[in-house]
Amino acid sequence: MEDFSDVRIRHFNQEEFSIGQILEEKGRSFSFDYDFGDGWEHEVRLSSVSEYADGEPRKIRFVSGKRACPPEDCGGVWGYEELCGIVKKKAAGMRLNKDERERLEWYSGDYDDCFDPELLDLEACADVAESLNED
Repeated sequence: MEDFSDVRIRHFNQEEFSIGQILEEKGRSFSFDYDFGDGWEHEVRLSSVSEYADGEPRKIRFVSGKRACPPEDCGGVWGYEELCGIVKKKAAGMRLNKDERERLEWYSGDYDDCFDPELLDLEACADVAESLNED
């Protein structure tokens, strides 16, 4: 039997703690649940720490990422996987059934300009990170 006596699980209220208070050193990480109904679990890891002069404010900076954020209420991991399969099927020129076409329209608003799971707007991500630095 494994010994888990040294494992510590801490819970933080987002109203009381900032990310900077939780991730204080390189390599630290935390996970959080988003949308309990769909069961999305995210992991955030601090990849680097810059040296700052005394009194200089610390800033959050977006470094990299992969893929688009799943659309709201897409059915969790399994629903998202299914949606990605429909997008792939459409991109390959395969015929979609009525339910698949309606699903693409639901998440994209437009069947012809449908959700792209590979698209990540790096500039928008950087803007969000920068907005977190504003007081």
